[in-house]
Amino acid sequence: MERVVWVAGEPWGVTLSVDAAMDVEPNIPEIQATVAASTDALGRGALPLRTAVVRPDVLALVDPDAAAALPPLEPGDRLRPVTYVRGLVFQFDAIQPPHATDTAIGWIVVHSITGEVLARGGPAGQGAAQVGSHVPPARAAPAP
Repeated sequence: MERVVWVAGEPWGVTLSVDAAMDVEPNIPEIQATVAASTDALGRGALPLRTAVVRPDVLALVDPDAAAALPPLEPGDRLRPVTYVRGLVFQFDAIQPPHATDTAIGWIVVHSITGEVLARGGPAGQGAAQVGSHVPPARAAPAP
């Protein structure tokens, strides 16, 4: 078991790792927005098991396969964060009842600033973003 994703019918909170070298708090709106957008990009109804906002070189410590799947990056991009989400992906089939839906593990790596999908692995859920597409980038919260 990777982690608990729901308790008593309610989603359990996301477990998030943030690269300490980034010197940011994990609860800032930009981090929360990029994690939510990346989770949605796994596909409809995906449940995150592991999330991280890290520099690309640190991703190899989190998931070596995901790091190996990254395209070549410019030297400056090696210092910019990526958002990694590994999650439970639902394989919807219109002829099956919802309780018989197949699940699998998938992952996605998204550029945290531009929202570009850099790599993905495992099955893609319904509505999943493809490599090279863009998810909504993180935006600062409106000023009070």
